[in-house]
Amino acid sequence: MVTQDLIILAVVSLVSWHLWDKFRPKRVYIVDDSPHDRMLLKANLGVRNCVIEYYSSLDGIGWEFLKRRPDAVIIDYYLSGKTKGDELLKFCDDNSIKALLVTGHEGDILGVDNSRIVRKTAKKSYYDAIENFIKEAIA
Repeated sequence: MVTQDLIILAVVSLVSWHLWDKFRPKRVYIVDDSPHDRMLLKANLGVRNCVIEYYSSLDGIGWEFLKRRPDAVIIDYYLSGKTKGDELLKFCDDNSIKALLVTGHEGDILGVDNSRIVRKTAKKSYYDAIENFIKEAIA
C-alpha cells in the first residue's frame, strides 16, 4: 500500500512540475551596459508571458544570476568591465541556456557563428530578430 501511494505521489509531482514549467512566466535576461540600448529594448520588445530582467554588466553580480536558469539570454558583445559577451555566450552554451549575441560591430567575431549574432545597425530587423529569438526560446 505504501509503495502504491509513493508511486501516485511521484506521478502527481511530475505532472504538477510539468504543468508549472509549461505555464510559468518565462525569464529572459538582457545583459547590455548601454542604458540607451536597454531603454530601447524595453520600448520595442512586445513579447508576452515573459519576465525580462535587465543587467548592465556582470561586475558586482558575477555569474550568480544564471543559477536561476533563465529561458534565454540576450548579450551585448562589448560589455564594460572584465567579462566580454562572447565569454558569457560560451558559458550559456556550456550550460544549455539559449543565448544570442548582439553587437554594433560590423566584422566577424572570432569563434562565434554569425547565425548567433544580431547586428544593431538595422534597427527594425534588430528588434524583430531579438523578439523572434525570445519567442522561439520560450515556446
